[in-house]
Amino acid sequence: MLIELVPTLPAVAMIANTVGRGQLAAAFAEQNPDVPVTLFHVDAFHAEQSRVTYFPAPGKLEIVLASDPPVGEVGLAAMLVELHGEAELVRDLLQSFHDRLAIGGQLIAATDHPKDQWLHEQLLELFPKVTRLPQKRGVVYRATKQAPLKKHRSFVAQFPCRDGDHLLQLQTRPGVFNHRSVDAGARALLSAVEVRAGESVLDIGCGCGVVGLVICKRLPTATVLAIDSHSRAIECTQASAERNELPQLTARLDPSHKSVPDASFDVVAMNPPYFSNFRIAELFLQTATRALKPGGRLYSVTKTPEWYLERLKEGWTNVEAVPVKNYIVVRAERSK
Repeated sequence: MLIELVPTLPAVAMIANTVGRGQLAAAFAEQNPDVPVTLFHVDAFHAEQSRVTYFPAPGKLEIVLASDPPVGEVGLAAMLVELHGEAELVRDLLQSFHDRLAIGGQLIAATDHPKDQWLHEQLLELFPKVTRLPQKRGVVYRATKQAPLKKHRSFVAQFPCRDGDHLLQLQTRPGVFNHRSVDAGARALLSAVEVRAGESVLDIGCGCGVVGLVICKRLPTATVLAIDSHSRAIECTQASAERNELPQLTARLDPSHKSVPDASFDVVAMNPPYFSNFRIAELFLQTATRALKPGGRLYSVTKTPEWYLERLKEGWTNVEAVPVKNYIVVRAERSK
């Protein structure tokens, strides 16, 4: 919807998010080749998709991967919002985009919900006047920044997590799995995972880092490498490790897992997302297969163990699916 507005937009520095690969930012950069355009991502996998799609990048398009939009004034900000997107992340980014706008700068926003009211209400909390432009596939909004915000809301959450006699303090932000609480699947995984003193653990798709953090708290001599594709997940995991004085945990941004060394870990723990038709679970499992030492142990929490049991028929031994409350933890040992 916003791409259709590109010819009508002022030729000023722009920042944009995306729910795809950044078509709006690319179209604006092509239309205005001398104007700086920032395409902002919080997830490294999506950022890499944009870099591949727009190589070489048109005009002065810069694809930025970061936990927050880069600092610096722009005259135009573009925000795309999906109907089923994460509400708190949208609020967070809207506030950040408002901060980056110069006085008199414009924000354009679009949602794929034709009957939207929620996004309109969020914009009215930031701008004194918001123009609503209904479309067939959703709604477009336009607003102009009149003044800086008088009050900023913090979206960072800090909360306790108890594991038996251990108490940790966790930090999360919008966009991180799982924001403001510990996921029940992670707790199921932690109830099943067995780690011995001095062992090395790979936490794939660490999210807020709770699995690796708890393992380190339980066994101070264990070491954990926690990896994720989300910049905020890594930021929060590292912050929680420092807050809880757990230097044996290292958090690393690695969407393709290329930095993970082969045959180097005693244990792999993973909690893959359920969407994507097992594409992400397959990536996780391939990494676990090469990262584990012979005899190393895999623990994966799921609600669909059949896929794992089929995939683990070759190269693995002692494969079993263990019910843990409303989940199944699949356990297996790498063949020696």
